[in-house]
Amino acid sequence: MISDEGDISASLESEYDLRLTQRLYLQPRTEIAVAASEVKEFGVGEGLNSVRVGMRLGYEVTRRFAPYVGAYWVKSMAIPLTFLVLAGIIPKIPAWWQVSG
Repeated sequence: MISDEGDISASLESEYDLRLTQRLYLQPRTEIAVAASEVKEFGVGEGLNSVRVGMRLGYEVTRRFAPYVGAYWVKSMAIPLTFLVLAGIIPKIPAWWQVSG
């Protein structure tokens, strides 16, 4: 992404479905945020800003409905984690479990 002031940033995501059975899958995920320049208004520093690594275990009941449970680890290099929780960017309790459908 390039802002109006010429600031460049990128978010790279990767995930892969490992089929354990026809319906049960394990999905490792990685997300990395980087920026070419510092933008203090948004709490973004130059270089590597954050890394998020996680894993989902899901079950496909149907092709359209596949609930999963997941855990992830977040490391922020630019912004204190307390700010990220207060801003609602990452959940408060517990920050490493999510259930979705």
